Amino acid sequence: MPVISTSNNHNICFLSFEETKIVEQTTVDAIGEQLKSIAESTDEKKIIFDLLGVESMTSMVLGQFVKFRSTVGKRGIEVAFCNVSPEITELLKISRLDALFKIFENREMAMYGFE
Repeated sequence: MPVISTSNNHNICFLSFEETKIVEQTTVDAIGEQLKSIAESTDEKKIIFDLLGVESMTSMVLGQFVKFRSTVGKRGIEVAFCNVSPEITELLKISRLDALFKIFENREMAMYGFE
C-alpha cells in the first residue's frame, strides 16, 4: 500500500504523504521501502517532502529522511521540506535536522527558493 505519492513540477519531485499521523511501525517500514525505490529511480535533481496535512510523526521517520538524503545526495540530488506543521518543525529543530534540510513555507516558495 503506497504511503507516499509523487508529483513533478518545474523539474522538482514532490513527495506527499497519505497519512496525517505517521506513528505505526508498518507505516514507517513502508515509507522506508518507498523512499528506497524513489532514490533508485528518480532522475530529478531536487526533491521536496511536502508535509501538508501531516500532523505528527515518530522520530523513526526522521531516520528514513536522513537515510534517503544520504542515498540521493551521493548522486547530487538536493532534498528539502515544505508545508511543515509547527509540531514537526519543532521535531526537526530538536533533532537538529533543520540544519541538514532546507525548509520552505509552501510549494511555491520551495519551487522558487530551490532553483
